Amino acid sequence: MKIVIVDDHPLVRKGLAAVISMQPNVQFAGEAQNQQEALVVIEETDPDLVLLDLKLADESGLDIIKIARGRGFKSKFILLTSSTTREDFLKAEEASVDGYVLKEALPEELIYAIHLVNKGRKYYDPAILENKLREDAGNLTDDLTPKEKEVLVELGQGACNREIASRLFISEFTVKKHVSQILVPSCGWRIVRRQRCMPMRLVWRSTSQEHLACDTLKAMAMESMSDWTVRPSSFPVQFI
Repeated sequence: MKIVIVDDHPLVRKGLAAVISMQPNVQFAGEAQNQQEALVVIEETDPDLVLLDLKLADESGLDIIKIARGRGFKSKFILLTSSTTREDFLKAEEASVDGYVLKEALPEELIYAIHLVNKGRKYYDPAILENKLREDAGNLTDDLTPKEKEVLVELGQGACNREIASRLFISEFTVKKHVSQILVPSCGWRIVRRQRCMPMRLVWRSTSQEHLACDTLKAMAMESMSDWTVRPSSFPVQFI
């Protein structure tokens, strides 16, 4: 796997090169400090993956991605940044980056992200996902009916369809209808429950049923992110 590094700080470039060069089957193919140099190096080396800073002095790493892909290069791109703002993350999503790693990440986390992206999957830093979940938590249940919220709370307490039907004095068929309405795209998350009647309990709970519903929906969202690699321990919710 050939890797190119793009960053406007020489010390960062040298440090990253040292880290990736220690890995088997990984070749440091070149480096650049700005957009012009980056495009030249990418054209000359045709790397499998490019590690690049989001902000390069007065330039943007996202522009490099757009231009390179416009020229037909098939390299994958991982952004390295210190930014955790929603605005920068959304711009990265729009540019279809393959990975988003914070500069505070450990070397082994970066290496893991590189190998994961090289296999065709996406990697987003857990801190970024945690921030996104927290920002979305307030409106996750806004579109649900009162009965759907009751069903969602029961799901969060580990109940299956039959148990929910008994507790809420409705039929299993009605429960399934409510669940199907809950498990749809919501607030940017595509929520898909792959296993029928799978108990799910939340280690961390609020005393508020509304918050419990939000926590449940967040957990279900995390469960569905099969293409996103996260560290479950970094979130306030876990499955048991």
